[in-house]
Amino acid sequence: MDSNVTTGVAAGSADESVLAGAYAKAVWRILPLLLIVYGLGYIDRLNVSFAQLSMKEKLGFSDAIYGLGAGIFFISYFIFEIPSNLILARFGARKTISWIMALWGFASMATALITTPMQFYAIRFLLGIFEAGVWPGIVLYLGYWFPASRKGATLALLLTSGLVASMISGPLSGWILQSWDGVEGLANWQWLFILEGIPSVAFAFITYFMLTDRPNDAKWLTAAEQQAMNKKLADDEAIKAANAAMAGKSIFLDPLVYVLGFGIFGVLCGYYAVTFWTPTIIKATGVTNMFYVGLYAVIPNVVAMAAMVLNARHSDKTLERGWHFAIPLTLSALGLALSAMQPDSLLFSILALSLALAGVMGAFPTFWAIATTYLPAPVAAVGVALINTVGATGGFVSPYVVGAIKTNTGSLLYAFIPILAVMVLASITTLVFVPKGVLRRSA
Repeated sequence: MDSNVTTGVAAGSADESVLAGAYAKAVWRILPLLLIVYGLGYIDRLNVSFAQLSMKEKLGFSDAIYGLGAGIFFISYFIFEIPSNLILARFGARKTISWIMALWGFASMATALITTPMQFYAIRFLLGIFEAGVWPGIVLYLGYWFPASRKGATLALLLTSGLVASMISGPLSGWILQSWDGVEGLANWQWLFILEGIPSVAFAFITYFMLTDRPNDAKWLTAAEQQAMNKKLADDEAIKAANAAMAGKSIFLDPLVYVLGFGIFGVLCGYYAVTFWTPTIIKATGVTNMFYVGLYAVIPNVVAMAAMVLNARHSDKTLERGWHFAIPLTLSALGLALSAMQPDSLLFSILALSLALAGVMGAFPTFWAIATTYLPAPVAAVGVALINTVGATGGFVSPYVVGAIKTNTGSLLYAFIPILAVMVLASITTLVFVPKGVLRRSA
């Protein structure tokens, strides 16, 4: 009997060792590619926040036009998320992601051609179509490789690419706006879209040849490593099936999916309130040099990166998700309110923006750890896209509402109030309605 126990322990240790080696390989082979993909998409989606500092004046656009144009991206994003994820599930991440990367890169560059509000709205709508599959596709794709116990930290690491991209694109965008005006007869904001769209097109080809769809397709894994990863994922699916209320019925009829959708809606309302208006808030403190506007915008991203990773790691360690989601999101709402209260103080504004961005980014990966813990494999492709589709409306509502209220009242604080309320309500509903077995796992 002792011999059998010893053998079982040794076998278990050997399996864990194989699994650890497999995950280490997967992290180094997959995540660097996804980091770049997500980072480039982030730049091409949000560089309008810097371009508008010059574009609004030169094209005669109001804050309301800018807010609607920034937000209309998410209408097409909303419509095409589920189709895009179904395409990825059918044809694989390698083909799907590489194609949409090239298309959104061209759409971003084409923004340099706009001259009217309607053209601005049209190109943002087109950009939303192509980027619709990026984040939900990546979340779905990671589910083919990593179990729930590793999901929080993995997503947090991935989301750091957006923050790193912001650290690069902020000063870069500021430098382009400051130095490229009139080069070859083009305005500085036109050069911004052109220069920042080219890398997405170029990297699309690298993604096509280097991304691996699933563990069984990975020639860089041994047969034992492939088997260990597949077994771990199968065990994870059994736990998800036990938690899933949608078993045996359409996912579209499951109310919890819409509760989760409202949770990410609150996150995205806050996130885009911060990101789309950070350059405006910094400029309002008296910073006139565009390069320095971009440089100061880096600071909140550095703080947010540290907060996000620490919160996600602690959540993975404790397997507690609910409070690791609700507390950061509520603190973000506080920071957002404070950022609009002292428009003349650069230091105060930077500190408030840091709290706002750190909180919302801390909540982001923890939310997706909650959502993917709930969704079993048979409905994961549609489920992830449906939740993100509901949430993505926050990307339209936030900039549109803030832009419209600011145009009519002249106050960014008044414009932020509806956003703050939604963020706090999203925290409460997630804690109250999501099952405890999903918010806190015992193993």
